[in-house]
Amino acid sequence: MDLIVLRTIIAGSGAMFGLFLFISPIKAIDMERKFYERRNWRLEPISMKKALLNIKVMGLILMIAVVLINYYY
Repeated sequence: MDLIVLRTIIAGSGAMFGLFLFISPIKAIDMERKFYERRNWRLEPISMKKALLNIKVMGLILMIAVVLINYYY
């Protein structure tokens, strides 16, 4: 597979995941809860408002980082 195609797929996947985190942070928290419940852990954020904001910011940073890394690479 061509390197440019592979880089584009990886960058697109990362950007889509960042967009998912930015658009629906509640679903991301639910997915994380289910993951840890399978391992016999209960996960609760202390402040849901802060958790939602942090996940949105992480999604935005991920989208920007993936685009910049792909651009400079």
